[in-house]
Amino acid sequence: MGWFNGLKFDVNITNVTYWGANGVENTGNSTIVPVMSYREAGQNVTLAGVVNGMPVNVSAVTNAEGKIVLDVGSGDYWLSVIHDDDSYYSSAKAVFTNMKIIVIENNVTVNVPSDVTGNVSIIVNNVTYPVSIVNGTGSIKVPSMPSGPVEVVISNDSKYGNISYEVTPFVPVSIDSNKNVNVFYLEPASYSVCVLVDKKPVSGIKVKFTVAGKTYYAPTNAKGIATVKLSLAPGKYTITASYSGKTVKNSVTVKQIISAKKTTNVKKSKKQTFITITVKGHKVKQSVNVKFTYKGKNKIAVSFGKDMKKQKVTVKFKGKKYYVKVNAKGKGTLKLTKKVAKKLKKGKKYTTKVTYKGPKLYKKAKLTVKFNGKKYSVKTNAYGIAKFKVTKNMVKKLKKGKTLGYTITYKKATLKRFVKIK
Repeated sequence: MGWFNGLKFDVNITNVTYWGANGVENTGNSTIVPVMSYREAGQNVTLAGVVNGMPVNVSAVTNAEGKIVLDVGSGDYWLSVIHDDDSYYSSAKAVFTNMKIIVIENNVTVNVPSDVTGNVSIIVNNVTYPVSIVNGTGSIKVPSMPSGPVEVVISNDSKYGNISYEVTPFVPVSIDSNKNVNVFYLEPASYSVCVLVDKKPVSGIKVKFTVAGKTYYAPTNAKGIATVKLSLAPGKYTITASYSGKTVKNSVTVKQIISAKKTTNVKKSKKQTFITITVKGHKVKQSVNVKFTYKGKNKIAVSFGKDMKKQKVTVKFKGKKYYVKVNAKGKGTLKLTKKVAKKLKKGKKYTTKVTYKGPKLYKKAKLTVKFNGKKYSVKTNAYGIAKFKVTKNMVKKLKKGKTLGYTITYKKATLKRFVKIK
């Protein structure tokens, strides 16, 4: 904001020359004669000149603070200020240029005319901070981000005298490259963002991440990328990344790896009922042995299994490598070379090694089943499958028709299922 014969309006000032009444100038560094209506309301004023190359002629009346707001934003100005009500007030001329207050995190960078020799201070959140200026630029770290405009005060300057102006802080920070995260529980997962300052990646700054009620910090690398690793229980979350007042957010979905029939019927009269529990996760590269029967032709129909459906698998057989496309039903055709096929016996079963990308099988995983107030332990086999046995004694006190909930837990993952007593 600049002061013109007691009139205050919102622009960015770099060079101001005042003429007082009858051309009289103040002594010392001041270039303006004190006026009687300083901050006086209801004064008619004309603002005339050029704003960013366009002519401007505005008639205005000072408000209760004796202030006139020139709402033109930052830019290049040449203006004269004329008091229309009293000849005691002469015109004041000023040149304005685009001056920024740059805020990155809590660091405030101030730009003033390069020939300023006086004292410079800024007012941030109603607190005044002196700023050391070198070649028109100075920086200072403040306790918190500015909540509104920053006022710059130049005082005791040999050329500019005592002036002040307000500038809306410019935060040249952007955060991008952020994406939603969709993973299985225990699958290696992370969330990354790229921090740009003046549209360029910046390294070595700390980005704040918040997810599931917890806060983490991670530094940016040479490419401006900050990454935080995720280790969350199955569920849906919102994650945010923040730096210097800029925030982005994304969703994080962590899928369950435990599966079991939603409701299992249990007869009270039956000695025992088995509940099948499967623990399978994200897709990983793995190998299994698959059997097939040779029927006399080099093109052999093979059942690979549903875990290999809709992908191309690698088959190793008799020192040769083959690629087979598996359909949605888990079946594919293995095309052997005629030389290899001739050495096989019709009707004989053969075993081949198949490499594919399929769900990770959690083998020998210890599960805790909480059933009717008691805890039981079961382990998965080589195929990630466990059998939980419900005995007659476990349900003998339950009434027929009752639906009982139970839980299956593996590490941080918990699945709720039900049994229906028959």
